[in-house]
Amino acid sequence: LGHESVRGLGDAGHGGEDPGAIGAKGTHEKNVTLAIARELEAMLKAEPGLTAVLTRTGDYFIPLQERRRIARYQHKADIFISIHADAAENRAAKGASVFALSLKGAGTATSRFARMLAERENRSDLIGGASIESGDDTLRNVLADMVVAGSLDHSLHMGRNIIDRLGGLTSLHSKRVEQAGFAVLKEPGMMSLLVETGFISNPQEEENLISKEHQAKVLSYYQLAVQEGATVVTGGGVPDMGTALADGAWIQPTIWTGLPETARVIKEEIFGPCCHIAPFDSEDEVLQKANDN
Repeated sequence: LGHESVRGLGDAGHGGEDPGAIGAKGTHEKNVTLAIARELEAMLKAEPGLTAVLTRTGDYFIPLQERRRIARYQHKADIFISIHADAAENRAAKGASVFALSLKGAGTATSRFARMLAERENRSDLIGGASIESGDDTLRNVLADMVVAGSLDHSLHMGRNIIDRLGGLTSLHSKRVEQAGFAVLKEPGMMSLLVETGFISNPQEEENLISKEHQAKVLSYYQLAVQEGATVVTGGGVPDMGTALADGAWIQPTIWTGLPETARVIKEEIFGPCCHIAPFDSEDEVLQKANDN
């Protein structure tokens, strides 16, 4: 990919008028996630061959769609980690979780827990006053999925590395990388994970989440996973924006050229300015067109 260094981006969940979850002692999730993101940024910047940036550096609101655009277009991120802290009515609920995108649609997930969490996190835009993404039709989703799929396997692998290491430090709410339709993870061309660092509604975990010592231990595992993810990026393992993946075969950007003038243009923020596609009627036709080329 021609990078001088691999770019990791820490996305501190919530912010501004959206406090996120609120702990038993009044701790706001938005403050915890920003503190953790800042520490992660500092740790990654200290590593040779890595650079790190944040989506937000203060207490303000950023819509979910804008977060991933900042990552991919403003900062050219290769690896995206969205940092959160969970909450539940049951104060005994505890444990960290790691999530990746589900390509099976917004309403599907690997568990009821993952689906409910995605729904809650996706409602963040309503709290912040942003409009929910609209106009997503089957064709647009299928094409986005084809591109995202190329980096999803690497995201899952990175997530499993985090899970395996965290299990020796803290309790896990789920011992696998869960998947659901998280809006903030839907950007093609970068490895993306959402990490729930613990349950801020659990008094003990709330204490851990604001403890610098505990943060440092957890972040050391994130750092190792990002380092391993960086080797995938430098090895050319993550597809760039103009590349799609269907049925295990690499599809080059040339599939988008020479199509009719009436072709619909997928928005630049999804596929880049090169991508014109014919108005196919079904998912099968889209995939067939890609494979025929």
